[in-house]
Amino acid sequence: MSPAAARSRLAVAAAALWVLPLWVVRFPPMVDYPQQLALSAILRWYSDPVRRFRETYELALWTPHGLFKLLTAGLAWVVPINLAGKLVVSASLLGVGLAALALCRRAGLLLGVRGQPAGHPPGAGRGGDGGRAV
Repeated sequence: MSPAAARSRLAVAAAALWVLPLWVVRFPPMVDYPQQLALSAILRWYSDPVRRFRETYELALWTPHGLFKLLTAGLAWVVPINLAGKLVVSASLLGVGLAALALCRRAGLLLGVRGQPAGHPPGAGRGGDGGRAV
């Protein structure tokens, strides 16, 4: 197996472990997740005349978690609302992880094979003595 394939498999395994807690429980351990999911459901079925949400609620999309509600309500047209919510939260967690990796890579903070920052020659950043006591 090539090093690139090994890194790809490692990244996929890390991503799966990162979002696993969301998928092993009915409601993820977030304080207001059930309320946000309910608001997403209201948004999804807002124009349904049988549910009559339009008569009861007024839409206010520019609130905290508004993007979550919009994305979840949009996905709920294709999948059940519970699955849509978990997909959106999973995507956001993966996005944060990818952004952190990109930032570390840009700053040269990823460790290489020998435990040194990737892209730095041996001894770089340690006074040029390779870490040996002088």
